[in-house]
Amino acid sequence: YFRAMFLRFSTSDAAAAVRPVGQRGRRPRSRPSRSARWSRAMAAALTSGRKGASSQGTAGAADDGSGSAAAAKDAGNAAVAAGDFAAAEAHYSSAIDALSAAREGGQLGEDLPAAALLCNRSHVRLQLGSFAEADGDACAALALLPAVDSADATARKLRVKALYRRSLAREALGEAYGALLDINLVLKLSPASQAVLAIAKRLKDAAPVPRPAPMPPRWVPEQPYNTRAVVRIACGGSFPGSVLGHTPMDSNPVVRFPCGLGVAAHHAHGGLCAIWPLGPPRLLPRVRECSQTGKVLPLGSPPELGEDYFELPNMRPVDGLHIAYGRGGDLRRISGYRDGKLDGLSLRFELEGVLRCSECGVYDQGRLVEKWQASLLPEGYLGRVLSEVIVPVKRALGVGLSPCEERLCYEEHVDVDGISAMDLSRTAEGVGETSPRLVSGAAPDRQAVGAWGAGFAPIGPGACGEIPALAGGFPYLDARAEA
Repeated sequence: YFRAMFLRFSTSDAAAAVRPVGQRGRRPRSRPSRSARWSRAMAAALTSGRKGASSQGTAGAADDGSGSAAAAKDAGNAAVAAGDFAAAEAHYSSAIDALSAAREGGQLGEDLPAAALLCNRSHVRLQLGSFAEADGDACAALALLPAVDSADATARKLRVKALYRRSLAREALGEAYGALLDINLVLKLSPASQAVLAIAKRLKDAAPVPRPAPMPPRWVPEQPYNTRAVVRIACGGSFPGSVLGHTPMDSNPVVRFPCGLGVAAHHAHGGLCAIWPLGPPRLLPRVRECSQTGKVLPLGSPPELGEDYFELPNMRPVDGLHIAYGRGGDLRRISGYRDGKLDGLSLRFELEGVLRCSECGVYDQGRLVEKWQASLLPEGYLGRVLSEVIVPVKRALGVGLSPCEERLCYEEHVDVDGISAMDLSRTAEGVGETSPRLVSGAAPDRQAVGAWGAGFAPIGPGACGEIPALAGGFPYLDARAEA
């Protein structure tokens, strides 16, 4: 680096030494770069082209094009005065083509002469009955004019002409409302004449006033969000084919709909506990075979369930989205499950509808792989959960949204009134059978289901300490598959 700098300064000192004495203090002027020379040439050509016929000398094709455009325009004006509108249209078209060719690349920028030619041709085409072409010319003229608030009186006059002629063309095309909008702009930009006022009155009487689309009726739930009649609603006649039972998760009653989704109610008071997908219903056996002695022993039922433990089917939550609620009916958690374990996002909500970040995270087969941060939440995730699961299910049940859900719907722009209720009675493809069957294939008098552990308990009381739970999972659900 230092060697290069030394050679550079040495070379510059040598060059200064050979320059004449009068020029040693000045640096020689460098030649402009190729891009700079090209920019200057294009600017000069564009400037000479816009001067039109007034420029003289070696301007070339630009001057010829502007001169021919002016001559064609004069011929068109003379044809209009003579009433020959077909010839006037041809002359104005020639003038527009010549003026376009005179511009750089054949493009017309913000140009008043071109806008004036387009306005004239729009007027001629109105006289010839070519209303669609007249509308196009007026739109093109407006695109070439400067902003509305421009102080140029010529541009303002041209804008009024273009709007007026576009209004006439659209009226002839049957677009009365668009014509009314244009004529109203004419009234704002220019002192109104009696002819313009008459046209505006005629268009106002003929134009249909556009009415906004009717808003969907506001949804009024039949039950509050903290209702205690979830099981009664789900088992009513509104959902034929629903099955009442339990899950191996706890002693809360659940109702499975033919579509595969189910709702759970709190065992204590009957409020909404969860919305989740449930597997096919299965009846549990009343006896089990001891693995050590081979004797068939009666299987006890949890005290809070009694005989319902055997008479009602057992349905296990399957893979999918599990939505849990607190005892007050408020949204608590949205989690993904796979193979009975947390998998994917798990979100914990406060009563106010904000996330409790300390209990949120990303899981992989039940193992926390990343603690929560805001960047982990995909855009629109909560909106999809609300609009595709929570709101449709609650509308079908007639249960209102909790304050947490209302806040989330507001923040995620979910239109609750515009979402339809889910058809819970529709049987979806791939959903298992709805009629309960015994887990074991043995006869009812001796329903042996294999060698289970002595501490087997398939529902919640085992998890809470009333009956020891089997650490190996839920083998009674897999007994039928093994058989």
